[in-house]
Amino acid sequence: MPEDEFWILSPKQVKRFLNACRNRRKRERVYLKAVAWWTANLSRAKNMPSMESFIKDGAESEQRYKTEKKDSLMQDYFAIKEQIAQRENQLSSD
Repeated sequence: MPEDEFWILSPKQVKRFLNACRNRRKRERVYLKAVAWWTANLSRAKNMPSMESFIKDGAESEQRYKTEKKDSLMQDYFAIKEQIAQRENQLSSD
């Protein structure tokens, strides 16, 4: 925020701006933690088919695999997001 705009704002507007920045940082932190978890999880996955067999199986198999993987990742994402929210709530209440 430019300095000229800052001095025009009321205290309530400054507080609102800071809260918005804080909330954005929290969302980014949750997203980055989820991405890190997904990356680590995928690198350890042993049940993923080889790229060659994945391509040869055809569209039906590919669609089924994508749907199953997406469902699994979404469930994991929401579970992690909930755990992070609980931890942040515990930290903020302390």
